[in-house]
Amino acid sequence: MEATTSFVFLNYLTTVFDDIGDGILLVGIEPGPVYRLAVTNRALIDLSGYPADSVGKPISELVSPEIFAVLDHYYQRVIQTRQPVTFTHRFTLPAGKRIVQTKLIPILNAVGQCTHIAAIVHDKTENVRLRELLAAQSRALRQPPAAAKA
Repeated sequence: MEATTSFVFLNYLTTVFDDIGDGILLVGIEPGPVYRLAVTNRALIDLSGYPADSVGKPISELVSPEIFAVLDHYYQRVIQTRQPVTFTHRFTLPAGKRIVQTKLIPILNAVGQCTHIAAIVHDKTENVRLRELLAAQSRALRQPPAAAKA
């Protein structure tokens, strides 16, 4: 009965998560450690370009070794400190180059062991691009005009 309740609850979470604009995922932590994608939402699939059938697979099989190294670093920090961690990073994903701000939140069991990591992923790509464009235009406006040719 408990497995059925867990399945219904995960389906409920997936339905709720799909109405959130940011990418949401839940990563299970297994011995090794192996990080397994337990739940994700449509926004994360759209943002990343990873296939919708990625749920249940180890993160190391889903992402490039470079991305996995970054994620492993932050996952280990969350596991060891049992505190949320927020980071911003540039990733090359199947959906293209993205700048994402990610908040990792430890999910602890009754004895304080981190068993899962919840993540909220916000796409900052357009915001950063516009800020960089504005900065470039501002620098150009501060440049003295080129001397007119005589």
